[in-house]
Amino acid sequence: IAKSNASTLRSHVRTFYGDKRKQTLYVPGQYLDEMEREAARLDCSLSLVAQSAVALAQDELAKLATVQR
Repeated sequence: IAKSNASTLRSHVRTFYGDKRKQTLYVPGQYLDEMEREAARLDCSLSLVAQSAVALAQDELAKLATVQR
């Protein structure tokens, strides 16, 4: 995310998501602070930064889900 621009992040989110649904994310304070700085730098919403993080980490998240089963 730190090396991206808002347009690139939007494209990652569009590629990742099909149907939309609301989801609650619990983020430790230090990560939230960093996400807010990135949102300000990119002049975009905190939501876009959070959605981009999930979209970009999808492969790693899937691996974790497989290991836990």
